[in-house]
Amino acid sequence: MITIRGSVEIQRPAVSVFEFLSDLGNAPKWQRGVVESRRTSEGPIRVGTRFRETVRTMGVRFEAVCEVTVFDPPRRFSMTADGRMIHYEGDFTFEPIAGGEATRLSVTASMKMKGLWRVFEWIAGREIRKESLAELEDIKKALEAGP
Repeated sequence: MITIRGSVEIQRPAVSVFEFLSDLGNAPKWQRGVVESRRTSEGPIRVGTRFRETVRTMGVRFEAVCEVTVFDPPRRFSMTADGRMIHYEGDFTFEPIAGGEATRLSVTASMKMKGLWRVFEWIAGREIRKESLAELEDIKKALEAGP
């Protein structure tokens, strides 16, 4: 299993950071391997909302079904992603700082490779951790760049 832990300070209120991150349609803006993410369930985003992502990683393209598992605006958001290569569980917390004008975004995640891909888990682990932490900076840049 690959585990990821990290945090970043973003100069935006927690509600803005939460809204951006919990809308998995925004995933291609910050998740480097996500080519497309589209909602497959109706209604507002809440626990049980599903998305289908098209992912390209390690030269392979595959689809993953994502599901919101915790939706507690603007404090906490969790999700799972399940595809033929991976199973991912991510938990994001949003802590107001600087009088509420900024947010400390923290992530704790785990990923398991599936099938024959398990052989590559120990090799890919370091690169996946590195890329996941870089994605926190991508979130920061995306949110601080625009309204």
